[in-house]
This record gives sequence, C-alpha cells and structure tokens, in this order.
Amino acid sequence: IAALQREKGSLELENVQAKTRLEELEALLRQSREENYLLRAKALPASKAQHKLLLATKTIIALVREKEDLQMAVRDLQEQLSEATLNARNAAKKLTEVEAARKQVVDVRPASVAQRDNSERLGG
Repeated sequence: IAALQREKGSLELENVQAKTRLEELEALLRQSREENYLLRAKALPASKAQHKLLLATKTIIALVREKEDLQMAVRDLQEQLSEATLNARNAAKKLTEVEAARKQVVDVRPASVAQRDNSERLGG
C-alpha cells in the first residue's frame, strides 16, 4: 500500500509538472503565432497592407453599427417589457377589484324571485 501511495504521489507530481510544461508550450505557441503574423504583415507590400487595413476598418465600422442597433433593440424590448409588466399589474389589480366587488354585491331582487331562482338552480 505504501509503495502504491508513493507511486501515486510521484504520478501526481509528474501530472502537475506536465500541466505546467503544457501551459508554457501553449504560451510559446501563442507568442510564435503572433510573431509569425507580425512578420507576414510586415512582408506585405504597402498597397496590399493598406487594402487589408481598409477592409478591417470597414468590418469594424459595420460591427460597431450592428452593436449599436442591437443595443437600441434591447432598449426597445426592455421598454416593451416594462409596459407589458405594468399592464399586467394593472389588469391583475382590476381583476382583484372586480372579484371583491362581485363578493359584495347584494341580491336586490324580491325575496320570492330570489327564492324561486335558487330552488330552480338546486333542481327543485
């Protein structure tokens, strides 16, 4: 058991070291990719670089416009939701008032008519 525990500890240490090394290699790979991208960008002829910059700028402008449009749509939807919520609250309040008023209604019919209606409803 002790030997297995030592081996387990050793393997866990190796695992931590391997994860650390993997993170280091991933960082180097990212750096290498960035450097490669910069080298390729520097190697472009000026006219081609300007063209790519123009395309990137147009894309950024379109994305900013789309973002602003989406933000306005979100605001509109939030206003509609607020209005719908207020309408629902008012409707619920009105319903509560109607139900309360219905409970307070007094039967104003003559007693004989009310009695006859009640007996008819009860099947008599």
